[in-house]
Amino acid sequence: MTEQLIEKARIAKKAVVIECDPRQSVSRHIAEKYSFTCLGEKEGLILFRLDP
Repeated sequence: MTEQLIEKARIAKKAVVIECDPRQSVSRHIAEKYSFTCLGEKEGLILFRLDP
């Protein structure tokens, strides 16, 4: 499902952003696996971004 979301975003030339709770290691793993850039923390969430 993640790959399909990334592909749709690339076709639309849009960035994909993941906001995850620091305790959710699976979300963080997905972001790292697909080469998202970590933007840091905001309001207790870790923000990741993948540009088109």
